[in-house]
Amino acid sequence: MTAMTAAAAEHAPAPITWGSFNVFQYIPRMPGAALQVLFHLLGTQEPGGRCVWTQTALSDDLGLERTQVSRAIQHLQFANLLTPVQRGIYQLNPMLSAYENPRDQRAAVKALSREQRLDVADFEERYQRRIAEHEARKSQRPRRATVTQLSERRLKSVD
Repeated sequence: MTAMTAAAAEHAPAPITWGSFNVFQYIPRMPGAALQVLFHLLGTQEPGGRCVWTQTALSDDLGLERTQVSRAIQHLQFANLLTPVQRGIYQLNPMLSAYENPRDQRAAVKALSREQRLDVADFEERYQRRIAEHEARKSQRPRRATVTQLSERRLKSVD
């Protein structure tokens, strides 16, 4: 038996007896770090898909930079695979989540709106559209001043 890291031992999942075996069907083409984070969350989720992990703990456990984890979580959100609940707590989409019994899973999936469902023909296109919309919003934000620009302003104010 291999030794668990402290973070993994702290977040050891409760026993799960029923899971969605269609998980791989619902994963769009996304960055490798997003897949690493998703697979880690799938393996450590509580029944119903609740995941308790800070980005720092995920970073430490997966050997990724914190910015990579942050971007990975963002991609999982764009793909509608993960929803942040509060700081350090995430919810996997019910179509990916594991449950204590099949009845609980059916009820959770039945409660999903069409927009939240993963088994739709335009799943990949919706993911790509969300990324494009995010990039468009980012490009419209005012740019932050760079260190060089700040230094030039200081020099001008001294003159």
